[in-house]
Amino acid sequence: MKWLWLCGLLAALPVSGQEQIESAEGGSKPVPGGVLEQYFADPPSGFLMDPQNLLPADERKEREKFLRYHSEDSQIDFYLLLFEGDQQLPEGVRIEELGERFSSAEKPALIALYFLGEPKRALVEFSPDLKGKVSPADANRILVQSVRAAEEKGNSYDQLEAFCVQMAIRIYWVEQSVGLAAAPPSEQPPPAKPKDVPPPEQVPDWRSALQKMSGEVGVPAVVLVLAVFAGLIARWLIRRREVHTFPVIPCESRLGGGHGAGIGSVVTFGSASVSPTTQREQTRDPLGGI
Repeated sequence: MKWLWLCGLLAALPVSGQEQIESAEGGSKPVPGGVLEQYFADPPSGFLMDPQNLLPADERKEREKFLRYHSEDSQIDFYLLLFEGDQQLPEGVRIEELGERFSSAEKPALIALYFLGEPKRALVEFSPDLKGKVSPADANRILVQSVRAAEEKGNSYDQLEAFCVQMAIRIYWVEQSVGLAAAPPSEQPPPAKPKDVPPPEQVPDWRSALQKMSGEVGVPAVVLVLAVFAGLIARWLIRRREVHTFPVIPCESRLGGGHGAGIGSVVTFGSASVSPTTQREQTRDPLGGI
């Protein structure tokens, strides 16, 4: 939620501390006596005080969730007391005493009294441990900015939501001003020096390449490459062990014999006592031995 608060802080305009909010005493309808103790006497049971059930169930759930998340992420709790728009606070109720009632030993608190449909009648009070650190002008500025954000909405439930969001933004500003916010990164202690770690085990080149490929392209691609590689090796082994057998083609006999006559010249000799050269038939060479 801090990022939301920061965005709101950047967008918010400064408000003069001299502006005043209409007093909550302008109401004409008294608060029912049966709920006064839940507002002003009993210890708070949650961050949203709505004993009159002014909010529908879904809206109440959203506001309670927002206030609970704010408490988890902030050093200052945010309590919201919800009244009808024309209700008047009973006589004898001192707003200053609410800060003591809602303060706790763990965290300081901001208490807002909000009149549904009449955001300009809202009031705020701080717990005693914050009241001395936040000036009245700053407290009034926080209230004015939250009321302005609510008045920009038309629906009473939207007004309440805008009021709570802007108030949470201003609470973050209060954290910064009173020194409750976490230190910026430059002020954080340096990180602890890591202990000596033994050098990693030497990995073969092929394993390093495989791990690098697995990290870059993913496991499926590596499995596919290995499958293709294994297929090529298997194919090479199969082809190496192949045996080829040439078929015997039957052929017809020649002149009744098992084999036919050959192709080429035939040399015959008439006498064994005379050299073959002299027995060769002498033919005239018309080219003269060329």
